[in-house]
Amino acid sequence: MLRVTEFCKGIQDAVLGERHKEFVQRNKRRYAQFEQNIRMTTPDFRPFESVTYSSGLVETRTEARSLVDVRNVIKASITWELPRHIPFEATKVLVSQYTSLWTAPSMTCFESIVSAMSKFLDEQLHDHFGQYIELEKYLSAISHNERDICRDDARNMLQKILRLESNPLFTQNSEALRQEEEKWYKKYNDLRLPQPVRPARYRASSPAQVSNRSYSDDDDNASVASVSPIIHSFSSTFSRVVRDSPRTWGDDAEIKVMANVMGYFQVAYKRIIDYVPLIIEHELNQTFASKLSNVLIDRIFQDSRESRIDLESLLQEDPELAARRRELAERKKCLTQIKKKLDEFEMSSGL
Repeated sequence: MLRVTEFCKGIQDAVLGERHKEFVQRNKRRYAQFEQNIRMTTPDFRPFESVTYSSGLVETRTEARSLVDVRNVIKASITWELPRHIPFEATKVLVSQYTSLWTAPSMTCFESIVSAMSKFLDEQLHDHFGQYIELEKYLSAISHNERDICRDDARNMLQKILRLESNPLFTQNSEALRQEEEKWYKKYNDLRLPQPVRPARYRASSPAQVSNRSYSDDDDNASVASVSPIIHSFSSTFSRVVRDSPRTWGDDAEIKVMANVMGYFQVAYKRIIDYVPLIIEHELNQTFASKLSNVLIDRIFQDSRESRIDLESLLQEDPELAARRRELAERKKCLTQIKKKLDEFEMSSGL
């Protein structure tokens, strides 16, 4: 029983990071990968009439969506809203299309941690009971069965948490939501507006225009006559940029929906990347580790009392290991005798 207790203590210490630290380190690397996978579901909104032009605002693997795409979602969501009111259904539809992408990476991460626990469990079983083949098989069956029970309970809890992100859309972190919405609304609008390039420096081409003076952007004392050529040059540049720019004007409703969806996504994804690892650790690893000792000891006593197992047969060594151990014992005995004779010879010869 002491060996069983030590085995269970090792599992619990590993889960808490007190021993076998590589177990926790490996899990944390997997959680970091999970976070990156969730980030890759970020909406790729492009505030243009076409997705040809990249926004460059996010790194993601989702399909790019233009003003036209968002406009179509808004149109499909309209019912009895008053004029100029954006239907909330449009935001809800778009958000759900992205949060629904979280299920696959979450479950993949979960199954990866389950596999890691199974591998670690087998390693510890072999280290503690490897010389007793039947005992190792017996304890392995009980341990993996309990692990499966904890796995199923944890999976159900994880699926429940993921369903919370479907309906309704909800957060009490209203300040963070407001800041995110305002930030993304500004980013999308900045991309849509033409960016005129004002000449950094203007030098008069003749004394008639300016009395041999040059003006830069930070010259606050320029006269009206000297500034006029700069304004003319600025206007020409501005007109050219507007004419050649792929960016669009108007469409404020679409931009607001884009900003609202992205703002909510930023708030919601930050909680899911914490909740999923915490559920896995608490509902799977920690629960399994805390229950394992009682489960094994109770099962051993119960099976022994009901004659379902024979403890003496379970404690029989692996025949190959036993033979190897006897062989090594014989070698040790021979070497000890040889050493004894050499010592006696050395003493008798006075060496």
